[in-house]
Amino acid sequence: MATRASQQALSRAGTELYLDDLGGKLSAEKLSAEDAWISKCDLDAFAADIKALGKTLAAQQGDADVRHLNKIVCWQRACTALGVATMAMPLCPLPFNPIAVWFLSLGVLTRWTIVAHHVCHGGFDKCDTGGRYHRFTFGVGSVYRRCVDWLDWMLVEAWNVEHNQLHHYSLGEDSDPDLVERNLDNLRQMPALLAPVKYLVIAFLTVTWKWFYYAPNTFKVLSLNRMRREADPRLEKLSTQLQEDPCVPLAAAHAAAAASLVNLVLAELLTNAHAFLVVATNHCGDDLYRFEQHAAPRSPSFYMRQVTSSVNFATGDGRGGHGHAADCVDFLHGWLNYQIEHHLWPDLSMLSYQKARPYPSPAPR
Repeated sequence: MATRASQQALSRAGTELYLDDLGGKLSAEKLSAEDAWISKCDLDAFAADIKALGKTLAAQQGDADVRHLNKIVCWQRACTALGVATMAMPLCPLPFNPIAVWFLSLGVLTRWTIVAHHVCHGGFDKCDTGGRYHRFTFGVGSVYRRCVDWLDWMLVEAWNVEHNQLHHYSLGEDSDPDLVERNLDNLRQMPALLAPVKYLVIAFLTVTWKWFYYAPNTFKVLSLNRMRREADPRLEKLSTQLQEDPCVPLAAAHAAAAASLVNLVLAELLTNAHAFLVVATNHCGDDLYRFEQHAAPRSPSFYMRQVTSSVNFATGDGRGGHGHAADCVDFLHGWLNYQIEHHLWPDLSMLSYQKARPYPSPAPR
């Protein structure tokens, strides 16, 4: 965990970071070895570089990004179609079909983390998609758009408020609704004697967190946001958690119904677990920073926080190349392996994140 001094250094309220005016000069000697970089960092230059690169990437977006999106959508739909086509057929002697479970799960995950995630951030607003993939029309406006674009446990509007606004612009702060360290504080503080209980709780949350945490939490945030905008007098007295009422469709044929239901339930459990592994791990770890005060959006401190409070995982082909092989790796990660790039420029496309990801230069031969 970052030291107290370094956390304070990076969390001055909405301002750029200047270490020599923090009420007493903060020198490298007062910081732990792993935090000494803070005293040498030129945040103004860093922010200027980030903004310049973001503008360059945005200017390059166009038909190639739309074609790339359409390819990923085809992959996602193929996964879902294969899962649906096989879910009524148990794979003997098993009472379920692991092929159906995997592809149903992967289809649900990638529709959320790749397609809906980047579209709702506006990653394709300026690309020529005919309005099909625009943040203000995707999944909203009608039941038809909701079903066709993104039918999941979370309301699209609720996700847009909770994730796009509160999480992205309060990253690592107490007002971040997805601050893992705080949300799991009770588990983190459990004595070693209760470690088995801790692991059981984590196992339960891993396969149910979209129902148990994300759906009700995003809906609660949306409801509170609407009440604030409407100056609802009940807001002060509100003390109950608001929850969305989900439903699961069943197959009509009796013979296939049991197998379909089992596969659907297992797919939901698996997609919860898959999502937990690729989502929750992006913002947790003892080497990530947590902040007590807010930083102004797009300020130098803000950009530095996106880097020091986010985690990347294996990306693309590992060499900075593009194509089917790189896309396959990123597809299985739900494209959340570019978390740093995404938090720096949330309104760019998936292809832009592949371009932005730095790779070491190959060694000369």
